[in-house]
Amino acid sequence: MIIEPDRTIAPSIHPFPALEMPSLRILHLDNGIPLYVLDLGDNEVCRISVVRDGGTAESVRPVVATLMAEMLCEGTRGMSGAELTDCLEFNGAWFNGISHRHHTAAVMYALNRTFGDVMPLLLSMATEANFPEERFLALREKAVSNASVRARQVKSRSLEIIRRMIYGPEHPYSKTDSSADIASVSVDDLRRYYASGLTDKSAAIYLAGRITPAMEDAVNHMFGSFEPTVPIVSIDRRPMSPIADRLETVGVEGAMQGSVRIAIPTIGPSHPDYCDLSLAVTALGGYFGSRLMSNIREDKGYTYGIQAFLTGSGHDGLMVISSEADNVYVEPLIREVLEEIRKMSTVAVESEELDRMRNFVLSQAVASLDSPFNIIGYHESLHYDALPSDTFRQRMEAVRTVSGTRIMEVALKYLDPDSVKIAVAGDVDAFSVEENRIFH
Repeated sequence: MIIEPDRTIAPSIHPFPALEMPSLRILHLDNGIPLYVLDLGDNEVCRISVVRDGGTAESVRPVVATLMAEMLCEGTRGMSGAELTDCLEFNGAWFNGISHRHHTAAVMYALNRTFGDVMPLLLSMATEANFPEERFLALREKAVSNASVRARQVKSRSLEIIRRMIYGPEHPYSKTDSSADIASVSVDDLRRYYASGLTDKSAAIYLAGRITPAMEDAVNHMFGSFEPTVPIVSIDRRPMSPIADRLETVGVEGAMQGSVRIAIPTIGPSHPDYCDLSLAVTALGGYFGSRLMSNIREDKGYTYGIQAFLTGSGHDGLMVISSEADNVYVEPLIREVLEEIRKMSTVAVESEELDRMRNFVLSQAVASLDSPFNIIGYHESLHYDALPSDTFRQRMEAVRTVSGTRIMEVALKYLDPDSVKIAVAGDVDAFSVEENRIFH
């Protein structure tokens, strides 16, 4: 019998239970490559990811790493791109090559029953990709077109400027490919970057889903039967070197809005205060009920959306605020943002605001636990950022114990308005942003 709920009575609200990130089982293939396994879930499906060091920061141009990863499935020594696609589709599998900042990943989703049939394809793409020139030229043309579009987008231009201001013009994170840069890349550039395949000694393999011993054996049979090569690429995590200028603008002719990026160099994930600082940034502008949204969107109406986030790796961190606004509101928006940053260190987060922020952070954490693929993806992100395996536990502990006073303390200590860098892109004839009016 179906019981109809009484919709005149609101459902009861329960606090979030204690959240824990499932750990991975660590195996080693016969050749020493680590295999991280998560056996979880009810469906007979899996996700396998082969990760190696070297991404957009280490390649001569970011587009080289991006196109290299994209072309892994475009042909191998024994199969054309069309044949690879047909075989993957026939076996219910899907492949994606991804280039991250410091890593490259070959990711495959597969059915358990055809896992053994598609594993040779993954190995072939990781070790024998041949990068057919005809397909390369088509993808390069598409990349040139996309770069041309980005050059006319205010949000892309402001991002380009703020990276250079924060990291310094020679830092690999500041590299940006123009249409001309991309057009100058050859297929041989991709082949050279691929030279060691995805099977050097920096490789790691992640396997998640409903995993059986036979599947683990299949991975070992494919990827554990050869001697890994010496890594050709070493990760380039050099420190940031901010420039002296505090404000830069760039013109984008005909732009109807201005894009604003405001950044403050700060501590990185290895610092013990990083988790508390991340919560302070969330309270500032990390969700819809944040201070920036409440003031600048809801109260002032300067923009439709504004966000703040904390990012970084190792010892270096970066708090970034981004928004777009009508040209007439660009400077008022900047002044309000700087004032809200100052208030973070002088106006404590009250209990209602703290509970709202906690619930948002916990709901995001629940989403990362939603499926085996999300969980393994979280663990991979720790690998990419060189973070400890107990990062999730540390963050949940910070969420549980942080106080409004503590948020105010870390904001005062690590969000220094005097260290701010501001990048604005838009129609410079339509807005006026003066440094002496902003930094008064």
